[in-house]
Amino acid sequence: MAIHDSPGFLEALEREFGEVPCVMIDDQDEPDPEDCAGNDGLNVAGFFPGDQMSRIWAQNARYAEEVRKARRHNQLPVGLIVGCTAAIGMVAALGEHDDIGMIWLDAHSDASTPETSRSGLLEGMPVAMITGRCWKRYMAEHKGFRPLTDERVASIGLHDTSANPWAPDDLPGLRVTPAEVAEFGFENAVETALDALREEVTSVYIHIDVDCLDPSEVRVSSYMAPGGMTFAQLDHVLAAVAAKFDVLGIDFGAFDPTIEKGSNSKLAEAVLRAVRTVTGSVDE
Repeated sequence: MAIHDSPGFLEALEREFGEVPCVMIDDQDEPDPEDCAGNDGLNVAGFFPGDQMSRIWAQNARYAEEVRKARRHNQLPVGLIVGCTAAIGMVAALGEHDDIGMIWLDAHSDASTPETSRSGLLEGMPVAMITGRCWKRYMAEHKGFRPLTDERVASIGLHDTSANPWAPDDLPGLRVTPAEVAEFGFENAVETALDALREEVTSVYIHIDVDCLDPSEVRVSSYMAPGGMTFAQLDHVLAAVAAKFDVLGIDFGAFDPTIEKGSNSKLAEAVLRAVRTVTGSVDE
């Protein structure tokens, strides 16, 4: 809502791209049991109302519907999402594409499983869920969802090592971590990962958790950590992605507008630049 309501944001999009349909998904916080995934064999139509998994399933089912509508109209779905688990809905909606990968920009891997997580926080598991490492039966309930193989996932960032106690080699997919950046430089490390991904797929979905940015740039999340990307580096990544892939969807997540005054407009500008870049609407 904060980015969506930032002064001039929608007007700028519409000046450049014409009418921009906007859909608010704010009516699925307490879904009825029949709206949720579950096990009919236990005489339960869904999870109990109010359950975390129930809400996430219902929200993602609705989100996926809107993404499919956008794609049917040859539109780029741009998600302004609260939690990273909303990526499940985007991936499910794009599951009909055989040739698709995922680029995950985040301070954290979000690849915990119930067995490796110390907190049990589901928001730390979406990459593991999308790559078929956990919650497999639950994920199969999402219409259109097909797990992505490791080779079809590239994670960029992962600089908050306090939240990633396991070895990077245990994480799924291609990675651009501080170690790769230190050895090869940021731009070369990104290019290498994207080139490897391009050998597997020609289309991608881009997920951007705003904590991938460095807090010296803007403070937009309580989960940010030193060592993140600058806005210029984020712009470089998106330009490199747009040059190599067909972008089928993009989202920005986990933005907290209460942390820093003025962050709304900074993030809104970043979203506008991102949409321009991935649609090829950047001024030469």
